[in-house]
Amino acid sequence: MAESKPLTMRMLCDGAELAARMAANGLTGPAAEKKAVLFAGCAKTLQKHGLVDEAEVKCFFVPGRIEVLGKHTDYAGGGVVPSCSKVVQAGL
Repeated sequence: MAESKPLTMRMLCDGAELAARMAANGLTGPAAEKKAVLFAGCAKTLQKHGLVDEAEVKCFFVPGRIEVLGKHTDYAGGGVVPSCSKVVQAGL
C-alpha cells in the first residue's frame, strides 16, 4: 500500500485525486474512478449536514454478496453457496 497523507472531506470531494490514490494502492483505473464517484457523493451529502472540509475521513468499500444457502454455517464448518451482487456498500 502506498504511503499518503490522511484524507480530508475536501480531498474526498475531488474525485480525480481520490481515484489516483486508489489506483496507487492497487485498484484498476476504471474501478478507482467508479468508486471515487461513490465516495464523493457520500462526502458531499455529509458536507450538507455540517461536516467540515478539514475533517479527516476513512473510506470503506464492501462488495455485495448474497448467501443463497448456508447462512451462518460457514463459521461452524458447514458449506455455503454464495453469489455476487451488483449492490455495494460505500461508507465514510
